[in-house]
Amino acid sequence: MAKKRRTSRLTLVFAGAFFVALIVVIAVATMPATVLASRLPGMNPDLSMRGAEGSVWNGSGRIAFRAVDLGTLNWQVDPWSLITFSPQASLALAADSHQASGVVRIPSQQQLEIDDLQFEMTAERLRQLQVVDFGTLLGQLSGHFRRVRFDQQSGLTQLVGQARWHDAGWQSDIVVRLSDLEVIFPPGLSSPVGDVRDLGGPLQVQGTIQFSGRQAMTRLELLSRGQDARIDEALNWIGQPTANGGRYLEINSAF
Repeated sequence: MAKKRRTSRLTLVFAGAFFVALIVVIAVATMPATVLASRLPGMNPDLSMRGAEGSVWNGSGRIAFRAVDLGTLNWQVDPWSLITFSPQASLALAADSHQASGVVRIPSQQQLEIDDLQFEMTAERLRQLQVVDFGTLLGQLSGHFRRVRFDQQSGLTQLVGQARWHDAGWQSDIVVRLSDLEVIFPPGLSSPVGDVRDLGGPLQVQGTIQFSGRQAMTRLELLSRGQDARIDEALNWIGQPTANGGRYLEINSAF
């Protein structure tokens, strides 16, 4: 008899917990998207949103990074992830010059993960977003990353996938075209390190991009293939000379 009472109480506890979780899910689902928009700057001061529509569960809004408009962001939250207290949402960003999509998961208050991140954008967009600052960037960027992981304390801790700069080039006093460049971040590394290489063209490029904490370190060896005099001229103003007649370029940046 006592065993039946314990079983009944346990059933009531589970039923009560499920009922509370259901109420939380319904409450979140009915919150307007404007709630998310109002709290976004507190999560990241570089981000802002206007024109939010729908709900926190399923909505859209015009998002900006450092006051630069990124386009329309659509999101859809996985309801089960709210019950398990590990929020997960499918995101899609669209604008005239770029688009991106991925699945974002927040396993803890300190961590953020993005799976199946795909993007296409103009290279010049990086300069507009103040990610890089040298001349006008030419060409298109695209990439597919299976896993991206951020930690609030450690910064970027995992990056698996690849990106490509199509018809790479830049324009300052002269226009320099470099063909395609590619960077691949393999799995299984203790910190994100990507191998950079060119895919043909007038400039040979080899090097690495390494992320450590909130620092990004790019180290490149550049060597002209003698196909374009403008490349030879431009190299005279880049980096430091090397023994083989090329140039060594090192770029350190914070994010």
